[in-house]
Amino acid sequence: MGFIIILIVILVLFIIWAVSTRNRIKMMEVKIDEAKSGIDIALVKRYDILTESLNVAKGYAAHEKQLMIQLSEARTGMSLKQTQEVMENQEKVLERLKIVAEAYPQLYSNGLFKELQDQIAVTNEHLSAAKRVLNSNIALYNQKIVAFPSSIIAGIIGCKKIAFFIETDKKKKQDVHMTF
Repeated sequence: MGFIIILIVILVLFIIWAVSTRNRIKMMEVKIDEAKSGIDIALVKRYDILTESLNVAKGYAAHEKQLMIQLSEARTGMSLKQTQEVMENQEKVLERLKIVAEAYPQLYSNGLFKELQDQIAVTNEHLSAAKRVLNSNIALYNQKIVAFPSSIIAGIIGCKKIAFFIETDKKKKQDVHMTF
């Protein structure tokens, strides 16, 4: 009789551990989704600011209509890979916008354009922070699902490692050479 009670206690403890481990893994998945949402919000904000910047720039460079078309094609609410592609698209639009601004010096002197450029810089910092939060949550999740004994539960419920959000623009990883 004592053996059966011990066996039942061990079984109950195992079930409690398994359920709590599963719940922690699921909470981590929610944190990852929340972090992805932070990136989406920053991308939408940057999209809005870029759109406003382009509207200001349009007065100076009507022929840059293609920029607006490219920007409108870059939307959010996608997979990590698609989100990275949107970010790369927005980076290309930013580069082209800078070229337009250089071609029209009076655009740089426009106060609204300057304010929008400052907002883009702040938004880019928010976007970088959101990427760091996402990668931190992904790291915690990946550690949890590979570490024993929680890896047993992770395997049972079909958890797979999630790839980190990485910077794909090789130019941004190079050293900056400054000459005066």
